[in-house]
Amino acid sequence: MQSIHKSALALVGILLIAILAFGTRIPLAHAATTVPPDISGTWQGQGNYNSGQNTYNMLLTITSVNGSTFSGTLEEDTFNSTVAITGSITNSSDSSSTITFTDPSTISGSQIQLNCTYIVTVSNGQMSGAWYYSGDSSPDGTIVPSNTPTPDFSPSGTDAQSAQMTSVQNQLSPLQRLMNSDQFNQLVGLVLSANDYKTCAADLAVWSGTEGVDMPTNTSDACAPVAGDIQDLLDQLQPQKVY
Repeated sequence: MQSIHKSALALVGILLIAILAFGTRIPLAHAATTVPPDISGTWQGQGNYNSGQNTYNMLLTITSVNGSTFSGTLEEDTFNSTVAITGSITNSSDSSSTITFTDPSTISGSQIQLNCTYIVTVSNGQMSGAWYYSGDSSPDGTIVPSNTPTPDFSPSGTDAQSAQMTSVQNQLSPLQRLMNSDQFNQLVGLVLSANDYKTCAADLAVWSGTEGVDMPTNTSDACAPVAGDIQDLLDQLQPQKVY
């Protein structure tokens, strides 16, 4: 009986040693990672006024997402105007995100009220939310834009799109040696989104190279509405020179 008791104690000791020796290697369960909906890209739809005015067509383009902040443009063709927008992701889950953004500055036209606040839920490729004039606590209207597919500029796309992409890549080749592949691909995409991508690419190609990476002022019109995003990308490069 005593030998059995000693054997049991020895077994317990061996188990304790094993747990201490290998316990740190026991895998722990991890909580599932939340992957919120992607808010980048182009969102097209309509907005309206709670006061009963006519609805208007809108095009929201989110060109840059950095962590929980983002920037882009808001175009309302009914008013022939475009404004810059900046915002943040205020809440996220696997199925939806809540974003808030404002329109602090005008890009073109003058019919869109600045400093409005937009509070929007993003889910299943759809945005829905409300907008507020500056200082208002109750919504002044609503917006319901949907995500639209990004044009396919890959070689598998249409011949015209492939030709556009190849042309821009060739024109921007002096900058390619200063950039990694991700940066260069992002630059090409931004240029192709410009109002006048041909002029934008040509102007960038003229001054690009090792002398500096600041866009001349006469380029901004051709590269609008993504000129700011292009400059932000170029600001990451070296050497830098202020003209």
